[in-house]
Amino acid sequence: MTQVAWTPINEPSELEALDKSICWEDSRLFESYTTDALAPGLPSDVNRTGYINPNLYVLIDEACHKRGMIELAFLHVDYLGTNALEHLHLQGTIDSLKRIEVRTHRDELLLRCARLAFRYPDWVRGQTGYYQRPWSSDEESGR
Repeated sequence: MTQVAWTPINEPSELEALDKSICWEDSRLFESYTTDALAPGLPSDVNRTGYINPNLYVLIDEACHKRGMIELAFLHVDYLGTNALEHLHLQGTIDSLKRIEVRTHRDELLLRCARLAFRYPDWVRGQTGYYQRPWSSDEESGR
């Protein structure tokens, strides 16, 4: 599996465009993974709270698109609502520090993180274990 470059979300228009590009009604959570480690290629300019909050990596099966899967990296997640991953969407706000708040249609907080990035991984539908080894230590060290 080759590593595909991450695309960071920096502006409200980018967040809205990404949300509209995903058919959430027909998509499903395929796998998820949390860690303190930052995957290679993700933005390092994360506005942290001073606490150690996990990075949440989510693999979504986009059933209505030919590209198949989308991976979302929520960096420094300090709030994750009940069932947030079961009803995931990206309707929310992004501030000048690039922090993201995803809200429900009732304006309740669903998820809050310091940064968001995405990519379309080279991954075959139906395989499992994508996050068993999401990146190697050689990739982390730049070797």
